[in-house]
Amino acid sequence: GSWGTCLALAYASKFKDRVLGMVLRAVFLFRPEELDFFCGPSGGARSLAPSAWRSFSSWLPSGLSSAPAVAAAFRRAALGKDGSISPSDALGKWRAWENHLFSLRQQDPKLSFSSTGDKDLPEVSPPKTPWPKATKFNIQALLTLHYVAEQGFLEEELLDSAKKFNFPLKMVHGRHDCICPAENARNLAAAAGSNAELLLTNAGHSQWDAENIDAFVRATDEIASECLVTY
Repeated sequence: GSWGTCLALAYASKFKDRVLGMVLRAVFLFRPEELDFFCGPSGGARSLAPSAWRSFSSWLPSGLSSAPAVAAAFRRAALGKDGSISPSDALGKWRAWENHLFSLRQQDPKLSFSSTGDKDLPEVSPPKTPWPKATKFNIQALLTLHYVAEQGFLEEELLDSAKKFNFPLKMVHGRHDCICPAENARNLAAAAGSNAELLLTNAGHSQWDAENIDAFVRATDEIASECLVTY
């Protein structure tokens, strides 16, 4: 789901002839408007959770205009290059924001595009507190904000690649997902055309939501039947 769908689609864009079929949950395409929805300084998820956003962003430098700029600021702090906040606090705020959106429910949140902006930030003094203990969750947060800051390192729009897919593609997506809006899956289904089937549930982002589990299992069984290879 989400990051995994992006990796799967990136692989398929390069090696579509090696893919028999694909089941994706919580589609994420790494487009600028999706990043801005997730952690951009205006609109998007910020407007759905204003209190959580204030806690997340209150320390940020003024003038940041895009999600990559916000992520770059968190990356600098997480690597001990911002004297205004400790690495532990920066990563804690990032993780708390992700966790809040993970559990949030909102019917069909909408994407809106904003300018990418300048993600470069001035050098500042390092913090006095040490680098946080390298737990699994801190490493995951650091990787996430690094990829968001660098806009995914993708060479080609994943939607453009999907137009060339020649394998069955099923997508499971919660209508109430506040990390990856369902619009992502609708856009992918439109790009992939007749090869794609979209299964919208009344769930959120979590893979543990009952409707997501049920739809994903059914989609996986169907793909397995369609792609069964007999040796």
